[in-house]
Amino acid sequence: MTRKVRDVFDAVVLGAGSAGSAAAAFLAEAGLRTALVDARPLAQAGASWVNAVPLWFYDEAGIPRPRSPEAVSPGKALVMRSVHGPGSFRIDPAPAPTVDMALLVARFQDQARNAGAHLVGPVRDLHWRFEGDRPVEMTARHAPEDGPPASLQWRASLFVDATGLQGFLRGQVPPLQQDCPMPGTGDLCAAIQEDCEVTDRAAAATFLERAGMVPGDVAGWVAVRGGYSTGMVHVHEGLDRAGLLIGVTGDGRHGTAREFLGAWKARFPFLGKGLRTGAGLIPVRRPLDRLVAPGVACVGDAACQVFPGHASGVGMGLLAARLLAEACGAAQDPGDLEVLWQYAVRFQRSHGPILGAFDVFRRMVWVLPEEDVQALTDLGFVGPSTTRMALSQRVALLDPRDLFHLGAGAIRRPDLAARLAVTGPRMAAVAAIYRAYPASPDREALARWSRTLAVAGGTVPDVTAGR
Repeated sequence: MTRKVRDVFDAVVLGAGSAGSAAAAFLAEAGLRTALVDARPLAQAGASWVNAVPLWFYDEAGIPRPRSPEAVSPGKALVMRSVHGPGSFRIDPAPAPTVDMALLVARFQDQARNAGAHLVGPVRDLHWRFEGDRPVEMTARHAPEDGPPASLQWRASLFVDATGLQGFLRGQVPPLQQDCPMPGTGDLCAAIQEDCEVTDRAAAATFLERAGMVPGDVAGWVAVRGGYSTGMVHVHEGLDRAGLLIGVTGDGRHGTAREFLGAWKARFPFLGKGLRTGAGLIPVRRPLDRLVAPGVACVGDAACQVFPGHASGVGMGLLAARLLAEACGAAQDPGDLEVLWQYAVRFQRSHGPILGAFDVFRRMVWVLPEEDVQALTDLGFVGPSTTRMALSQRVALLDPRDLFHLGAGAIRRPDLAARLAVTGPRMAAVAAIYRAYPASPDREALARWSRTLAVAGGTVPDVTAGR
């Protein structure tokens, strides 16, 4: 027999991955009666792989830094290597420790429970009732493995879309349907991460020695398959396990991520069977120009809050969750558009500059042939300072040595220098435009801002006043 459950919440968060679980925890801690739901059982929600997340994200989001076993391995140093040439450089220590995403998500879910949030999964057949363009009620079917099914009927002032790339709720709310385009294949990264056995420790040690590395270091290559692609190998200190990370454009021009993984493992024959694998398509365009609508806010991948340079979105999703909770915590109506707009303004002005700027750089790299992308590293156009900046996802001053190598590289490849001479000012212009994100939810102002951003960045606007 199906139970009927009616309830009223201040906020219902859809998607119990890292961004959604963090949002539910922060909203509940801010005093909102909160529910968190996922299409999967809660223990299976979110990413299943390991991920490198810079520590400053935890600090700024007000979250304790990960500890073992959640913190898998810090990675002693990152050594960027050339696919064909002799060029390489070392970043010591590595900018971001590796975290087990399943354990991190479980921590946020526990934090949400402890704050009084109501967690439910799996749910199916979600539908919304609207008042005008604003969703006010959700119905769904809950079919737990260890109990009777239930029919849910929940009212809420705020619904948070943390459902990832597909933006399940985003695609059903008319204002967001109009202003939030689904990323195309040219704005997707196909990523796969695998932990595997090391079957020949002597061969692994030899590989590290020849590369000038020690156990625990991470080796990285760019432009392995096309301009926007990377492969990384992290042989752990005990020489018994290794982590692999593969990323390639999601348009299929250079094969699939799984094909890439198979070829990558064949390149390093000391790598054995996989112990754990996670994969997915990740949006790598700039954040959506519009993040909110009446009664709805988007966070994480659903808002394209991902660093375009290397497709990492965990940290930005945590910051978005915190900013959303801070905007809504004291509000009488947390779904009011004026309230939600303050979340959007703070995120876009604070974090949009670096995300938007690196989207310009990413699109420039995307179309370069492999040899030109490798030359960016081999000739010093991209060096330790710029790589550390990208991996840390924070703006920093360049080391004078990087500036010297940049000048030397410009002499050898003036064509690449000319490309960067165009790309650099575009990146700066886009960053400046993000700092002027409209302060209030005026559609005409947002459309003008979106158009200005698109012109500066060489894209198309999300928001068009005539729509």
